[in-house]
Amino acid sequence: PPEPLLYEGYMGGLRLADVTLVLDEQQPERYESLVTIQTRGLIGLFASWSGEIMVNGERSADSLRPRSFLRSWVSRSKSGAIEITYDPETGLAAGFEDGHPNEDVDASLRNGTLDPLSALLAMRRHVLEGSADSLSLPIYDGKRRLDVEARSLAETDVVIRRLQHRVIPVEASVNPLAGFRPRQIDGWREATLTVYFTADSRAVPLQIRVISPSATVILTLRCDGPTAPCQG
Repeated sequence: PPEPLLYEGYMGGLRLADVTLVLDEQQPERYESLVTIQTRGLIGLFASWSGEIMVNGERSADSLRPRSFLRSWVSRSKSGAIEITYDPETGLAAGFEDGHPNEDVDASLRNGTLDPLSALLAMRRHVLEGSADSLSLPIYDGKRRLDVEARSLAETDVVIRRLQHRVIPVEASVNPLAGFRPRQIDGWREATLTVYFTADSRAVPLQIRVISPSATVILTLRCDGPTAPCQG
C-alpha cells in the first residue's frame, strides 16, 4: 500500500491540525486519494474537529476524471457530509449536503469539473510532465464553483524544517464563480495558493501555503521516509 504523507498545519502561526494524505496511483487507469484531518493545539482544545476526504476516479494520458467524492466531518456538537457524484456518460457533477441535493450552482458550470483533491493531483501531474504551460482547473466542491489558474515556476532551493530541498513551486490564483456568499468573494479572489513539489520523479507536495486576507494556512510535510523532513 502507498505510504501516508503526514503534515502539520498552522494558521497564523498557531498549530491548527494534523493532516494525513494518501495518494494511490498503483492501478494504471485509476486513482484514489484519502485525506484525514484532526485539529490540534489550542484550536483543537477549544474547537475539536475531525474530517475525512475520499476521492476515486479514472486517469488517462491527458486527464483525470473523478467518479466519486466524499467529505465528512465531526465536531463536538455537529457532523456533516458533502458528496459529489458524477454521471458516467457526461461527467456532470451533482453535489449533495447531508443527503440533500445542492442546486446553488447551475448544471452548465458543474460539467467537466474536478473536486479539490483531484485538482491537487492534477497539479502534481503537471509537474511530473515538466510542463511550463499554465494550467486551468475548473473546480466544484459540492457547494461552490471556482476556477483555479496555476503555473509551474522554475526549480529552486527552499529550506523546510531546517533542511534544504530542491523543489518545483506551483502558484495558483482563484476565481470564484458561483455558490459563494457576497462577502466571501473578494477574499477568495485575493487568495493565493503555492505548492512546493519535490523536483524528482515522485513530485511529493512538501509544503502547501494558502494566503488570504483573513488568514495564512501552511501545511508542511512531517515525514516521508528518509529523503524528506521527518520528526518522530
